[in-house]
Amino acid sequence: YPRKKYLDLTFVGGEEGLTWKDPMLKMLQHWARDTECDGIESIGRLGWAKIFKNDGYKPLWQKFELPAADSGLEA
Repeated sequence: YPRKKYLDLTFVGGEEGLTWKDPMLKMLQHWARDTECDGIESIGRLGWAKIFKNDGYKPLWQKFELPAADSGLEA
């Protein structure tokens, strides 16, 4: 972003996520602040919105996926 700096969480996942989520978020928020980031962003499946809703995350957009298939068109 031209005027903002964000910590980007490219991947979030793992087993027993509810046990490590809160300590992870706290550590990452402190790291983002210490490195002068304006916030933290990530991309994930819609289910993550439910998990992070009480932590202040706001869904901003959705990513759409279309499977590759034979369209019947010739190149």
